[in-house]
Amino acid sequence: TWYESGQKQLEGVYRDGLQTGRWISWNAVGQSVREGSYQNGKLSGKWVFRFDDGQVHKVGEYRDGAEHGLW
Repeated sequence: TWYESGQKQLEGVYRDGLQTGRWISWNAVGQSVREGSYQNGKLSGKWVFRFDDGQVHKVGEYRDGAEHGLW
């Protein structure tokens, strides 16, 4: 998806109607604010969340859509 300005907002793939693979979201000025992967429509593996200025807010792992381990 795209912002009205033409800046990319969200990129990812659907397979059989479910989110799958790597997904990334950007804010309106082009900073990455969220990135990670989905498996069968559920958050999976390492995810990174950032503030709008690009600074890392939190990093953690997901398994089967739920937070797992240390964050």
